Amino acid sequence: MKKTTRFFMLTMIMILSSVLTFAQYARITDSGPVGHTSAFNNTRAVLYDQISNPGTDGGITAQDFEASFDIYDAEGADDFTVPTGEMWVVDNVQVLGSYSTTGPCVLANVRFYADNAGSVGALLFEHLAATATPDATGNLDISIPATALSAGTYWVSVQGKMDFGTGGQWYWSRQAAPTIGNEFMWRNPGDGFGSGNTSWVNGSVMWPSQTDYNLSFALNGSTGGSCTYQIALTDPGYGDGWNGGNVSVFVNGSAVLNNVTLNSGYGPVYFDFNASTGDEITTDYTAGGWSYENYYEILDPNGNSVFGTGWPNGTPADLLSPGITGNCPLVGDLEGFVYQTNGTPIQGATVQIEGVGGVPTDATGYYLFTDLQVEDYEVVCTAPGYSPEIAIVSIVAGAVTQHDFYLGQPNLTISPLLLENTLNPGEWFTDYIGMLNTGDGTAYWDASI
Repeated sequence: MKKTTRFFMLTMIMILSSVLTFAQYARITDSGPVGHTSAFNNTRAVLYDQISNPGTDGGITAQDFEASFDIYDAEGADDFTVPTGEMWVVDNVQVLGSYSTTGPCVLANVRFYADNAGSVGALLFEHLAATATPDATGNLDISIPATALSAGTYWVSVQGKMDFGTGGQWYWSRQAAPTIGNEFMWRNPGDGFGSGNTSWVNGSVMWPSQTDYNLSFALNGSTGGSCTYQIALTDPGYGDGWNGGNVSVFVNGSAVLNNVTLNSGYGPVYFDFNASTGDEITTDYTAGGWSYENYYEILDPNGNSVFGTGWPNGTPADLLSPGITGNCPLVGDLEGFVYQTNGTPIQGATVQIEGVGGVPTDATGYYLFTDLQVEDYEVVCTAPGYSPEIAIVSIVAGAVTQHDFYLGQPNLTISPLLLENTLNPGEWFTDYIGMLNTGDGTAYWDASI
């Protein structure tokens, strides 16, 4: 009993010593150099940049520590807005940061929250222990799974995931005034720092005497992408074409179709053009003879009519600015390999998606579907001489999803104790001892007879 008590006391002393050591060195804000810029050469498509105007106030602690220091885990978040009519697919986050010692911080937690009237709202996406590439000063380049965000205001949170015992602290640097959008927010759920701010509070509440209330971050990725629209021309009246009339289509003010027309007949005749999410689509119609018989409409990528003008309501009108806003479906790719169960590739297998079609595998067993809309698909893989395999695969916007198939050959078991033969219903075999007719045309030989 005394040994147990002694062991318990020693354990408590070690824990308290560890906490006291942490408390002695840990800080809520960076006491080191501030105002540094990113050393990364950003060759990605930048969706949002709040990284180019470093502030002079110290960076804030925003870290996921080892389990023994969980009460010190802290989180910062700052807001950004996806413009109306746009869709962002974020696959990379860059942040400016610094270390209390040397780091390095090679993992990070990235979260996206909804906006709640200017404050951090509900958690939408969470990417834990995402791979972070640091530079020497503590700036982080973080790769995350493709995350689709429609128009609206959001909050992004980044935590350096690093053990204090080996790397020290990581701090998220700030951007200089003036404040962009809303002030950044901060929380320390375990209240290890003793601020009392266990829930989200504005930066000016936590640091009232300072001036920099933006955090340094950039979002990289792609927009919803380009997709195919159509304009359909008809002559529902007399059916003799447009008689010299024509129409041009513009995307963001630039002509993508010039003076297209219906030369003869009722139509329709279709013309394709490309637009991206957020693009402005307009038209310019030029009348010919009997223009009141003309009609044209614009079809979205799903074949739905989003604008129509002309017959039977008179001469077609121009589609003027702001026109139609491009809205492309979110898409992703699906690829993979088809193997035998022993790992040998199967050439000529068919991978099929209902409503999309099938693709064959090449000599390496590889298959590819491109531009699949974001949803769950039932994917069927077949090959002659192999048992089929079915999988439910989720397509991610702006990403390539991989799914491999392993096909086995069907097992055929022949037992000397079971022989199947076909007889006419009601026919009895009397020449073979042990043959029993079941009455439905099937006979079995039972060795026990």
